[in-house]
Amino acid sequence: MRKNSLILAASCGLTLLFARCNTGGLSNFAFLPLEFPFSSAGDIVRIAAYGIPNWSGSEPHNGIDLVVDEHLTSVRITSPTAGKVTAISTQENPYSEPSGQLLVTIAIRINNEWIVYLVLEPGTVDPTLKTAQLAAILVSEGQDVEVGTPVADLMIGTLGYPHLHYMVEHNGEAVCAYAHSSDAAKATFVSLSDLPGSNLPDGNICYGQP
Repeated sequence: MRKNSLILAASCGLTLLFARCNTGGLSNFAFLPLEFPFSSAGDIVRIAAYGIPNWSGSEPHNGIDLVVDEHLTSVRITSPTAGKVTAISTQENPYSEPSGQLLVTIAIRINNEWIVYLVLEPGTVDPTLKTAQLAAILVSEGQDVEVGTPVADLMIGTLGYPHLHYMVEHNGEAVCAYAHSSDAAKATFVSLSDLPGSNLPDGNICYGQP
């Protein structure tokens, strides 16, 4: 993902494929340390750190990329928190190579300070797989979720780098999900940071934050 504006524009109507947006009925769950957003961490082959400078143009990376095994058909994404699904949106990514690859953003609002964005990037421009990805969304707008609730199956396209862009906002600003995760989730992230090909320029999952 490039930056916050791409996600937020997608979540409130500027979509090319499909969108549901709800700006009212804010949830008021207590913020607790986040859990890991996959049912099986073994599906992940490498990661890219939060905050990498110049990720797209001049903008730093505003989430953690969890890249999945391209030999799989799909992988299960789960909610890392209790909250309310306030928006589900799709967009064709103008910054992908090739351009036009599908993004599906699922916003889970915890309370008026915290929002989790699970951005599915299957690595495809194929209309059939795009349709399959939309059908693989397992939650609906307005639904309350708990930790571990199945959210979606991330489909695996043929264009490379299929991944979950895992983004968290606190008071409207992107923050590093790892820094706000449970000890168990942090241990999972650390175990993945040793995978070959992981993009951790300074060795940290949150760039510039030991």
